[in-house]
Amino acid sequence: VVYDSTIYIKDSIKEVIKTIIEAGLIVTVVIFLFLGSFRSIFIPVVTLPLSLVGIFVVMQAMGYSINLLTLLALVLAIGLVVDDAIVVLENTYRHVEKGIAPIQAAIDGAREIVGPIISMTITLVAVYAPIGLMTGITGALFTEFALTLAGSVVVSGVVALTLSPMMCSRMLDISISSQRLVIIIDGLFSSLRQAYESALTVVMRNKGPTLLFALLTLTSNYFLYTLTPSELAPVEDQGILLTMSTGPKYANLGYVEKYTRGFTSLYKTLPAYSSGFVINGGASSSSVDTAMSIMLLTPWSQRDVSQTQVYRLLAKKVHYNPGLQVFPIQLSSLPTSTGTYPIEFVITTVDSFDNLYEVSQRFLRKALASGKFMFLSNSLDYNESLQKFRIHSDLAGQMGISMQDIANTFGIGLSGNYVNFFTMGGKSYKVIPELDYPFKNTATDLDSLSVRNQSGSFIPLETLGYFEQEVTPNARTHFQQLNSATIQGATIPDIVSTGEALATLQSIADDMLPNNYTYDFSGDLRTFVTEGSALVFTFLLALIIIYLVLAAQFESFRDPLVILTSVPMATCGALIPLCLGLGTINIYSQIGLITLIGLISKHGILMVEFAHQLLEKDAELSHEDAIMLSASIRLRPVLMTTAALVLGVLPLLFASGPGAISRFDIGITLASGMCIGTVFTLFIVPVIYTLRWQHIALLWVGSATLCTITAPVLIPLM
Repeated sequence: VVYDSTIYIKDSIKEVIKTIIEAGLIVTVVIFLFLGSFRSIFIPVVTLPLSLVGIFVVMQAMGYSINLLTLLALVLAIGLVVDDAIVVLENTYRHVEKGIAPIQAAIDGAREIVGPIISMTITLVAVYAPIGLMTGITGALFTEFALTLAGSVVVSGVVALTLSPMMCSRMLDISISSQRLVIIIDGLFSSLRQAYESALTVVMRNKGPTLLFALLTLTSNYFLYTLTPSELAPVEDQGILLTMSTGPKYANLGYVEKYTRGFTSLYKTLPAYSSGFVINGGASSSSVDTAMSIMLLTPWSQRDVSQTQVYRLLAKKVHYNPGLQVFPIQLSSLPTSTGTYPIEFVITTVDSFDNLYEVSQRFLRKALASGKFMFLSNSLDYNESLQKFRIHSDLAGQMGISMQDIANTFGIGLSGNYVNFFTMGGKSYKVIPELDYPFKNTATDLDSLSVRNQSGSFIPLETLGYFEQEVTPNARTHFQQLNSATIQGATIPDIVSTGEALATLQSIADDMLPNNYTYDFSGDLRTFVTEGSALVFTFLLALIIIYLVLAAQFESFRDPLVILTSVPMATCGALIPLCLGLGTINIYSQIGLITLIGLISKHGILMVEFAHQLLEKDAELSHEDAIMLSASIRLRPVLMTTAALVLGVLPLLFASGPGAISRFDIGITLASGMCIGTVFTLFIVPVIYTLRWQHIALLWVGSATLCTITAPVLIPLM
């Protein structure tokens, strides 16, 4: 076995399982540091194994398998499933500290929190509904991921409303507050709460600057998203590099073998080399002018260089091959990859292939001059040598030779077809008449052939006609029933993203293609174009669904706007590290952005729901005082749930080995989005809560208007 693709899959799954264990331990430590009591941490921590068992039951019922994406959902679920139990625990503990009996405190605490928990559970489940309905590669990849995560949220909500209150009534009592570590932690949170109340008071007194800051934050999302490099999926370190080689059209197997003979020796000079092999002649006899070679790298734990670093070194060395065009390629990390080359830009027209070739060559030269591509080639090339034999019809007729006689002579000497069988040693063999290579190197060599006429005489072929040489296209390909030429290649890794390359090619096409020419996409580039826009619409659809769900739960059109104001704050925080070069906009980070909608909405639900409860209990309480008191009381569970999630995905940020890049992208999106989004939520949501719905709607509309006005001016400058 020279190459086993399951090694990468098995090692990736091992890494994710290790990450699940690490996330569970980290979340347990985080809860302990926030509560300071071993008895207290047992209540939310017990939801971890129960929720995981519940998730596997859901997966079994839906026919899902344990794979990279369902395991990744479990990693995120570690930080999610404890959230509801933490909220129940904190609220019950707050009542116990007031001197209420544990059983009554558990009943009162659960009763107060049942509304927010149901709202948070339904909200998170609703977020994943659009992903589960998606088609294409994203739907195929992430339906199981989304529904597995949604199942974990449902299970955790049920556990939080049933088991957690019961455990609180049995395991919490007033003696916990007298423990030394609990006293220290409570003192720290008391100081933090006082500092937060003071800061929130200042913010509430200066709503104008706060709303202006909120407007700018909302608007910044568009610019951050636009300026962040984008691609379909990050290239994973799979420990394999592929090299495609193409020779001139006259090349035979011996020619190709001559120039690929040194590939294995070249591979051995590169770091992390494990083994390599070359396949000359392609997959069939019709492609003897091509070759494919593969270099395998040592296991991830045994090397210090990445696949991309080795790829760059390989690209520099194979570029100087004098007899072949050599293109190194990193394999796509997606199992549904459709093309060999990362970039496949198709130029189409109803014009002739001659004109198409001239236009596509000018396009190719201009694209290469942009300096954003490691290599590019044109699938359409006039390098096919065609020999035409012009027959002197009158002379051939006088000599009693028909065109069929001449065709048979060429067919026997050149075609390689069998004409009969013979038996030897009990086996049957084909009889294949064919000229040996010294007698058919050039067209003039064929002049020595003779044609038998009707009288049985042999007439030299050169007497009957002459050869004419023409150059024709190597292939006449069509795309969407139009004549086509494909510009194919790869970008400079880690420097030029797929989105930037696509924008460059589109700009060149818009500038120089004639009016009767159009362009399209093929392979992975086509998937990038279709799936990228699909996820944007999915994000917007998720926002609409969440708004409708919250409107039904709160029986208000205003409250959902207040809660969802925190969403662009979180996405802004998530996009900042991506825009700074720590990641890209891809299907993994986009799934992270969609997940943020549900996660950050939980904080707003906690504060708004409790503020409503305070207003119901005290009719004289103003909206401003109610939301400030609610935000102050809910500060601890908000910080605890954020810390549990952020630190729970910490192993994703420091992951290495197979599949690490994809896990990092979704991890950095969630961690940075939750950190920055939580800070914004704690200060901006209370301010928004005091506004009328017309002013809140004006904030959203103003942000969209500001983007429309400033984007055409600022984007080119950036």
